[in-house]
Amino acid sequence: MFQVDPPTAILFVYLIAGGLLVVLGLPLYFGKVPPNRLYGFRTRSTLVNPQKWMAVNRVAGGWMVLVGTAVAGVATWVARLGYSVSQAALIDLAVFAVGMMLILVHSTLVLWRN
Repeated sequence: MFQVDPPTAILFVYLIAGGLLVVLGLPLYFGKVPPNRLYGFRTRSTLVNPQKWMAVNRVAGGWMVLVGTAVAGVATWVARLGYSVSQAALIDLAVFAVGMMLILVHSTLVLWRN
């Protein structure tokens, strides 16, 4: 068994999180995911209205790709600059949290508008 130093572990976690956001966001953005109960921005109104589903999930998917790229990029940047473990964790978490809020807020606004 091998041991990973904390800065590398933090980088790894946020690279995986960013990558997952990108991989999961692309099909939503390109309209490849029909209404379903497992994957996407799911509400009662999006599940019964395919046009609303596509509009909301296109926005959510686009933001997921942008946020995922930002999370991975910032995590890499923070790791290369040699921040302390606590600083790196806080910066990476802040980017992730703000990004998730952007996804939620913009997608909800599109949901209410349609």
